[in-house]
Amino acid sequence: MNTLMNTFNVKVAERPALRLVGMKIHSSLPRASKDCLVLWHQFMPREIGELFGGCKATYGVSTMTGGREFDYWATVEIDPNLPIPDDMETVCLPHGDYAFCAVPGYESLDEAYDFMFHRWLPRQTDFVHEPQSLCFEYYPTHWQPQDLFELYIPVSHRERSEKSS
Repeated sequence: MNTLMNTFNVKVAERPALRLVGMKIHSSLPRASKDCLVLWHQFMPREIGELFGGCKATYGVSTMTGGREFDYWATVEIDPNLPIPDDMETVCLPHGDYAFCAVPGYESLDEAYDFMFHRWLPRQTDFVHEPQSLCFEYYPTHWQPQDLFELYIPVSHRERSEKSS
């Protein structure tokens, strides 16, 4: 086991709704690293800063679609008044609580997801995962693969989830 897995410090915070725009792929967990990287290489040369009003942080947004398959978007925040390019689509991150942790570089992303879903969430007494919501990665402006970024998983308070069941 890698020692990084013991260093993820998970916190929970409320996040505002966010309107993003970007490009999407459908992939599977075994192909994720390759497919997502190809998508980012298609998305980033698009002069994102010019299209959407300056240098922006980017977001990798994902949702499981069944089994080991998922949809993934390479996105950037957009002003609601700007038009969306024809080859892109809108993704809205809902307002809510998210568990998050800092990830020490792109090569640790799989490990961070594994930690959040298979170690942190199963041990939770206060929060449960919101499986129908979107997970996302937050990449700061001018981010490079060896740089720190954040992983966010949608959660809700356990007592609210149990009452709505």
